[in-house]
Amino acid sequence: VSIRANSMESCSSDIQQICRDRGWWDGRSPFDWKASVCYGGAPSADYRLEIRGREKAGADHLRRMSEKLSRGEIRSEDAGSWIRCMADALRDEDSGICFRDTYGFCSTGSQISWMPGCMDDSADHCDAIHLFTAASDPMIASY
Repeated sequence: VSIRANSMESCSSDIQQICRDRGWWDGRSPFDWKASVCYGGAPSADYRLEIRGREKAGADHLRRMSEKLSRGEIRSEDAGSWIRCMADALRDEDSGICFRDTYGFCSTGSQISWMPGCMDDSADHCDAIHLFTAASDPMIASY
């Protein structure tokens, strides 16, 4: 669970109202999906909301991708480069994002989505591509 306040485009349109109705969010403070849904907005959950483990590793991968973009190493419209970067992140065993038999099962289901212009309110349509894999070995699976 890694959707935070700055990722509201990833949430359903009525999630804030649901959280208010259930007493998980006061409606005044900045909305934090992870805090509201996972811990019912409990203040004692603050230490569990710190970014660490697989979530931190994913954030680090995204930060490095953003840095590559800033340096001009990849272009924003280069779907192939972005998809390869995401596949690399999803196959990162050292960080724990990808695990094979670590917990008695493999992390075999992954999705990579390429959604150019989909977040632009003025777009008439969205040419999205969604790539999935569900294979016995995530390290060699094809999307």
